[in-house]
Formats: sequence, structure tokens, C-alpha cells
Amino acid sequence: MPISYGFVEYTQPMLLSHGITSISDARVYWQRGQLDTWQKLQADGVLKMRASLGLWAYPEASDESQIRALKSFHNTTPNSLLEVDQIKFYMDGILVNTTAAMKEPYKVDWLKLNGNRRVNYFTQARLEKYIKVLEPSGFDFNIHAIGDRGIHEALNAIEAASKGAARHRLTHVEVVDPEDYKRFSALGVIADAQVAGEFTQPHHWQEMQPLLGRERADHLVPIKSLSENGAMLTLSSDWNVSTLNPFISIANAITRQPEATH
Repeated sequence: MPISYGFVEYTQPMLLSHGITSISDARVYWQRGQLDTWQKLQADGVLKMRASLGLWAYPEASDESQIRALKSFHNTTPNSLLEVDQIKFYMDGILVNTTAAMKEPYKVDWLKLNGNRRVNYFTQARLEKYIKVLEPSGFDFNIHAIGDRGIHEALNAIEAASKGAARHRLTHVEVVDPEDYKRFSALGVIADAQVAGEFTQPHHWQEMQPLLGRERADHLVPIKSLSENGAMLTLSSDWNVSTLNPFISIANAITRQPEATH
């Protein structure tokens, strides 16, 4: 089984050793055959846990043809370990290379793009189009949103286009405008954070000050603030960026003052 060797021989046993029996593959490149690989795992009977797949929305694709293809892939067969029921979007980039979408300019200007407030892989209007068509088909949206503008625009799109029939989530939520804390609860949007990595700990926050300034570099990944404002909070690994051991994530979540949560 050459195309499934890595998962069967390495990843799945490691997941099971930590007591993990249900996972989300948050970025399935279906144009590269990754959906086919998951389906082969299921067909070969070697899948030993539940897997919910997030199909990658290609920013460069034609919306019409891509929406049609994504819609055709949806599959939630009863009693199946494999579900194709999520779409993965990137609203923006990441902080360390100044590509996360920010409301105010970065303190440095490395890329000379977009008024130094950086990229949108998907715009708010474009995300709304996908939500309107694919939410009724049964898809939940897993939306990468790191900067305060990326987060704000993703929430705007959900507010404008969602009928409340799905469990949409924003993942990473690193720099959140306090004005948006309450919107997660109001809109029923999950705040999906990763705090297993050492780099997410408060003593590393100052490393972002040269890029963001002191105020925006403070309270990165504000899980306590989100939780106190009623957000449904989940902790995911973002493996292999961080460990998939959930106990490290839980331990960090309850100790990372001043953004510790119970």
C-alpha cells in the first residue's frame, strides 16, 4: 500500500497512542490526489479512526468550476469512518513574514504590498459566495485567519452569508481585535486555537514587537479573552507545526498567563 504507507505505519499509530480516535485533516489538496488517498485508506480497511476532511479551496481557481467540484465531493455516509464535510480557506498569511492581514500597517515594510497590511488569499466577498452555495450542501468551513483584519473580514462574511446551518470555525486567531471577541459567540463561530507550540507562550510575544508594535504583540492567541466573551473555544494541534499530543496543548492553555483558560 505505497500511497498510504506514511499514515498507516507512522501517523495513525502515533495518534492512537495519545488516545486520539477522531481527527480533522484541515488541508486536503484534492487536485493532487490526496482525497483519493484517503478514500483508498477507507477502501483498504486500514483506517482505524474517524477522519473529517477539509478540502482545500484553491485561491487561483475559477470560483464556478471549483464550487461545482467541491460540492460534488461532499460525503457523510452513515457509519463511515471517513467524512468529506469541510472546506479549508485561507483568508490571509502568517505573522512572521508579515503576510497576515492586519487592520493597521506593520512596523516594517518588507513586501511593499497592499498598503503594508498584507494579503488576502480570499476576500470577504469571495468567501461569502462560497458560504452561500456550499453551506446548504452540508459543508462546515475551516477558515485560516491570523491577523485582526483577516479575522474581522471572515466574521463579516459569515455574518452576511451564513444561515446558521453549519459549524464554521476560524483557526489560529492570533491577533484578534477586542471589538470582535463577542462576535464569535453572537455568530456561533468556533475559535480554534493552537497553543501547544513553545512559540505561542507569552514570553515569546515580544518577538513580534518589531513587526506589530507592543500593543498588537500583546495577548497573542487570546484564548482567555475569547472564552470570557462566550466564544466556543477548541484547541487543535496544527501538526506538524506543533506536537499532536493534546495534553501539552491542554497544559499550556491553563498556564499561559495572562491568557490562561480553564
